[in-house]
Amino acid sequence: MLGELGQELLLAFLDADQNTAAGILVCVTTVIIAANFLADVLMAVLDPRVRLKGR
Repeated sequence: MLGELGQELLLAFLDADQNTAAGILVCVTTVIIAANFLADVLMAVLDPRVRLKGR
């Protein structure tokens, strides 16, 4: 799936299809931010050395 997504993004750039390129980039960015947030939350829950601010 990611190979096809990368190919679609490349074609969108080459064809100057700004809507498709922007949509793909927004989706990929959202997934990356969500994964980082999930990793931070899991680290705070699983590792007792990590302290949350305000606690």
